[in-house]
Amino acid sequence: MGEPISTQKLGGVTYNANQFVGRELANGKYELKAKNGGERLIFSKQRPSARQAAEGEKADYYEYEDGTTGEKSYKDIDAHIDDNGNFVGYKSLKGIPMKNNNPRIEMSTKEGWIVDENSFTIADMMGAKFSSSKDTIAHVKLENCESTTVDLAANRSRWYGDNAKIEGGQGNRVILDDEDSAKINNKPVKGEGIADQKDYE
Repeated sequence: MGEPISTQKLGGVTYNANQFVGRELANGKYELKAKNGGERLIFSKQRPSARQAAEGEKADYYEYEDGTTGEKSYKDIDAHIDDNGNFVGYKSLKGIPMKNNNPRIEMSTKEGWIVDENSFTIADMMGAKFSSSKDTIAHVKLENCESTTVDLAANRSRWYGDNAKIEGGQGNRVILDDEDSAKINNKPVKGEGIADQKDYE
């Protein structure tokens, strides 16, 4: 049986309101705090997904595959629909294909004898920072994120280390204490310090 889901959005990020408390911070950033454990994700406004754009949601900015950006409404860009009427993606604008993004955070909890374990998937996010909690063990996976930091050392693990996995994306980093571990581009990392994704390519 699955956990209850109450889908909400904050700053362009999709999350389950049964698991997180969301708020806008005074400096133009947003915070999602896990109700069980207290892990935090802090971020600025994120891009809407391609599907949201295909359904007419207005965006303040867009990004090309070559990294250039600008201000435009996604609805001004033609959606590519296949012969069966299914959304495939955007046609290129000025000959450059658009990136498809769905910024989100997902969480699941496994109860333990001594401490609970919280697993997070953070996907399609840019410039975010995740901080671990002293109350739980955190397992964090980044999927196609950019310039996002996973701070596992925020809780200074005592007996059980946290771990992170980075898949795809670029410019991400993990901060570890001596009990933490990570896998970056399928390469294992262990021990205290900072691990930048660019060094494991």
